[in-house]
Amino acid sequence: MTRLLALFLFAPSLAFASLDGLWAARRDFGPLVRGTLRITGDRAEIAGRSAPVTVDGDSVTFALSGGEGAFRGTIRGKQILGHWIQPRTVWEGSEYATPVTLTKRAGGWAGQVRPIDDHMTLFLPISGNSAYLRNPERNIGRFIAVDRIAVDGSRIKLLDQKDAVVAEGTYVYRVPATVRRRLASRKPGGRRHLTRRDRQVH
Repeated sequence: MTRLLALFLFAPSLAFASLDGLWAARRDFGPLVRGTLRITGDRAEIAGRSAPVTVDGDSVTFALSGGEGAFRGTIRGKQILGHWIQPRTVWEGSEYATPVTLTKRAGGWAGQVRPIDDHMTLFLPISGNSAYLRNPERNIGRFIAVDRIAVDGSRIKLLDQKDAVVAEGTYVYRVPATVRRRLASRKPGGRRHLTRRDRQVH
């Protein structure tokens, strides 16, 4: 399936400008469930979600429906010491557990859940017709083998070492100093908005 890769490029005028520089895009995947966790009686509430709580001795557990997260804790006096288990991350495919302390309040317990942000960043350094993708989280640039760019009028292509097209698109000029280029990518990664981070590649 063809996917869209959108680039926002900044140029000094509507005329075609050099693409030389460092371009970057970041995509955030959540997680959406975060913030204040409250346990009242046998129910837990967080981020507009609710789930039944299981108390077994000093152990306190619950899991949100849809795999949106789970909590495991132990009652220690006026606190529940535990961990929030967030869903598997998109960028790595792993579950992470972050510490959570719930404090006894009138009618229940409350504390803050701060999961690890799940995001992916792409860097596209361009110098002349040379280009490559870098991805610090998963090194997917190794598998999306961009080697160079080819520009033909208003068309731009990202090519691999065998000149196969990784992505291609058409310039869409919107306003002075702003150029939008859409690229249809044959590789995974979805829609991206790349902006210039550096005028030149160093």
